[in-house]
Amino acid sequence: MRVLLAAVAALAGAPAPDVRWQAPALRSGEWGFTCFRIPTLLALPPAPSHLLLLAEGRGLRPPRMCSDHGDVVIVQKRSTSAGRTWANLSVIVDEYSPERKGDSPEFCCKGRPGCKGCSTGNPAPIWDAATGRVLLLYARDNMDIFITTSTDMGVSYSAPTNLSATLTPPLPPGFAAPGPPGGLRLAGGRLVQASYVIGHGSFALYSDNGGARWRAGSVVPNLASLSGEAAIAELPATTPANGVRCRWLAMTLRTARTQRSLAFSR
Repeated sequence: MRVLLAAVAALAGAPAPDVRWQAPALRSGEWGFTCFRIPTLLALPPAPSHLLLLAEGRGLRPPRMCSDHGDVVIVQKRSTSAGRTWANLSVIVDEYSPERKGDSPEFCCKGRPGCKGCSTGNPAPIWDAATGRVLLLYARDNMDIFITTSTDMGVSYSAPTNLSATLTPPLPPGFAAPGPPGGLRLAGGRLVQASYVIGHGSFALYSDNGGARWRAGSVVPNLASLSGEAAIAELPATTPANGVRCRWLAMTLRTARTQRSLAFSR
């Protein structure tokens, strides 16, 4: 957690917080959850004091498993003290209980024995400083990518919409998810989120109109069938020998359980 806080502050262009202390934010077994997985931090202004911590909460209901599929919801904690203290946990997205959603779970379960509803995970938040919104991308049932937004610094979120249904070009079928972690707003205003489809590869989702419409970029070449979870960062502008000043995007890719690869775009 200490390293993550310092990294978030650096990305936000703010001084690193005091890293001589530790403050547990999520512990397995708390709040009725069997475990928490896939945590991600988002720094909001004024950084680094205001932080959102999002994660998957797993196994809230019987049979209380900690697997990728099943009872998986998105949870959040907020801090206004650079992570020293955290507000109570809140559930942002929960589509596992048919009673809560009011729908038949069949559109997610697809005949899987014991399934009661949709899994929602891989939270990937983006802070859009131009609009003052948090855009939260996530995976529904590890097949489709959805988005919900907040206009009040993560206090409340809008009804989600299915990005996969409107993406151009469309994503191929398979295990699909954004991140982890979240994405970023580039200096030119483009919103970018690293994403992947297992067996297809890693790529960027991007929007040039504040998140109203998204497109899928091309798959990172040479690693298409191997790459998966991905993160993205904007590098400082450089002026190469040809005199054309440009900014580079760096994407780090998980290509094996213990291996990471790096790809660049400009």
